[in-house]
Amino acid sequence: RQIGKSVALAVIALWAVFYNKFPSGRTIHDRNTKVIIISRDDDAAKKLMAEIRSMLIAGDAHIALMTEGQQTSYFTSRVSADRKDPDNKKQLTYRSFNSKLTDRPCTINTFPPTESVRGNSGDVLILDEIKDIDDIIYKEAIKPTVSTTGGIIVASGTPGGQKGFFFDIFDPFEKYDEHEYKRFWFPWTVCEIEAQRKVVEQERVNAERMGQTRSFLQEYEAEFTVDEAAFFELDKVDYDRLKEFSKS
Repeated sequence: RQIGKSVALAVIALWAVFYNKFPSGRTIHDRNTKVIIISRDDDAAKKLMAEIRSMLIAGDAHIALMTEGQQTSYFTSRVSADRKDPDNKKQLTYRSFNSKLTDRPCTINTFPPTESVRGNSGDVLILDEIKDIDDIIYKEAIKPTVSTTGGIIVASGTPGGQKGFFFDIFDPFEKYDEHEYKRFWFPWTVCEIEAQRKVVEQERVNAERMGQTRSFLQEYEAEFTVDEAAFFELDKVDYDRLKEFSKS
């Protein structure tokens, strides 16, 4: 928490469409990059799209400064002006820096973690707060969006206990010899902003005083903790023994 995960995902989305990094399509003019972002709910999806648009404006300001005002809309001018192209709080149509007018523009579409994404096709699937996504919705409606294109999946989130597909694919206790995804683990201590570090340190003190240490470990240390009322801790389970037991 509080290390800029959502901002990083917004940067990945913009990078993918600006350079048309993962194009798919039947003809050379149809080969565009389609980014699908799944957020925890509808409001979060709109918030992330607003973050993406803010980055475009900030990028314009930076380029204007670097060019001494000669170029003032380097990034925002690439947002498609065609009325047929979606451009709203949850959708963005963008022309990559080397595209031609006859080329199909790239797109960024945001969705809540529901059946509404079913039937869409993407080249980049970004999952924001993956722990809030239902296992069945992910497997049956979300993951198939990149199956026909051979697209990539980028998932980010705070651990949500020792259960569910996020826990399974991240495999924090190394149960599996091989993994489908590259995994990166960032606790709050990677934050370099001193004021923010002090706030989190105070949260740690408060959690210890109130007996909520496990909650702090999950939310800030990014640990896959068990529920306070759990009968036993899953990280102490002998999974090899469990597999043998299930066969008997």
